[in-house]
Order: sequence, then C-alpha cells, then structure tokens
Amino acid sequence: MKRYYQPVPKRNRESVGGIIPEPRIKFTPGIGDEVGATTGAINRARHHHKGFNSQRRSVSPALASDCSESGNPFGVCLRTSLDCARYLLRQGIPFYHLDPSYTWDKGHFLEMVDWYKGFDEKVRRAFDEMDPDRRSELASRGFQKDLVKACAEEVIQVILEDIGDSRFSLLIDDTHDITSKEHMGIILRFVDMRGKVIERFLGLERVKDTTPTTIKGNLVGFLARHGLSISRIRGQGYHGQSNMRGEFNNVQRQIRDEYPYASYVHCFACQLEQILVSVSSSSLAISYFFYNVPIIVNATNAPCMT
Repeated sequence: MKRYYQPVPKRNRESVGGIIPEPRIKFTPGIGDEVGATTGAINRARHHHKGFNSQRRSVSPALASDCSESGNPFGVCLRTSLDCARYLLRQGIPFYHLDPSYTWDKGHFLEMVDWYKGFDEKVRRAFDEMDPDRRSELASRGFQKDLVKACAEEVIQVILEDIGDSRFSLLIDDTHDITSKEHMGIILRFVDMRGKVIERFLGLERVKDTTPTTIKGNLVGFLARHGLSISRIRGQGYHGQSNMRGEFNNVQRQIRDEYPYASYVHCFACQLEQILVSVSSSSLAISYFFYNVPIIVNATNAPCMT
C-alpha cells in the first residue's frame, strides 16, 4: 500500500476557490491475493517465524544448517540419521519395536545407523568425536520422533504448495490407534497445474468424541493450522462413523449449510459393505466364515511370547 499526495495545479486551486483536495490512498494491485494465500509472502513469513521461535524444540532448523556443514561432526551425524529415517519412512518400516522382548535388537533405526557407520569411515569418526551427551540424544526415541515430525512437515509443505490457491475435496475416515483412541484421517483431492487429479494424505487428527459438532470443529482447526480455509471445499466424502454419513444434524449437513458449494458424495464402498453384511448374515456358513477370518488373522500376526 502506498500513500501519496497528488499535487493540484495552481489554476485548479484558483478555480475552486483555494480548496485543496484530500490526499488519496492507492492500493497496490494484487495485494489481496497475497493475504491468506498458502504460498503468499505473509504465510511464508509466518512459517519462518514459527520455525525460528521453536528451533530449540524442533529438528527442522538443524536440517537446513547443521546438515550443510560437512566439517561439523554433529552435522554429519544428523545427516546420517536423516538419511536412515527417510529410508525407513519410505519403506514403511517402524523405527523401533513395541515388544520389550526384543532385547537383542536395538530397533531398525539404530541398527541402520550402526550399519551406516560400518562402511563409512567419515560417519564413524564423526560419531566417535561427538560429545557423549549429544550422541545419546541422537539415539533417543524423542529425537527419532522429531525426525519423523520434521519429514512430515516437509511433505505437508510440498502438498500445500501443489494445492496453491485452488479448490479441493475432502475424504475423511475414522481410525483407532493402538490405545483405541479415536482419530480422524484427512485426505485431500485436488487438480494440479497439469490438470491431473491428485489425492494426498494430509494427516491424522485426534477427536475426543464422534459427535458432528466436535468432528467439524476439529476439521476446521486442522485445516486452519495448515493455512487452508474450509470455504475452499468443493466436495466431501466420509467413511466410518454413521453420524458423518447421516442426512440430518451431521458433519456434511453442517458444512453444506454454511458453504453450499461443498457437495456431498456418498461412499459407495460403504453401501457395498452393507450389502455384503446383509447377504452374509442370511447364510450361517458364510457368517461363520467371516467371523473366524479376523480371529485367524489376529492370531497369525500376534507376536510369539513363548
């Protein structure tokens, strides 16, 4: 925004009786497009400010500074840990075992770091020269979680840059973690710059209960934290909880009442599942088969405790 005073010619002043017009304010064209944009300068500055304030608690700033310093032992160790974490995340391999009986194995992450040190002399020397306290910090589970969080933030940022200022659709499903806590999985569907339909998993959101008001509030807060507005939704689909899919007093109805362009598409997989359940319940043999399948699968996947 630029403030300036436009001078009035002398003849105009005399003609209007010496009245000087008030200064006018000129708005720079396009400044409204920057405000609220995912890739705008204001949003980028906010992310940089947030990372600067939390640099002692987050590993993200270290990925940009320490990793680039090849002569710094901590930077070499951090880069090695990051490479191992990226490989495990890409392959979907857990970092450590939840079963305490695996005392002979330190976990996939630490075992891979030791393997890395075995064939790279520079990496082994960097770990040996580093302070013992910092070495133990790199081996802690808290640091491993920070690595996963930093990688997730980088992936989410790439997804948001691909979305840009375009509209998107929501695909939401409910899930449970190992402690049986309710979570809401959020997937975005959008069209990229090449005109291709893209689906990206954005994250999980913890929900205290599955009431429509709570789910909508968590959804709005989740999108706002990532710089997305619920007004940009052009489609919504749900799977799982019945109060998400119902016709009255539910999430999709509340969103459509405020934003009519957010059209609702029923999950046809749910309809097929309901048909299969209804058909299988009419046959005792089929019902008994589907009853025993999850028992066999759980017994096969369960770790041997003997």
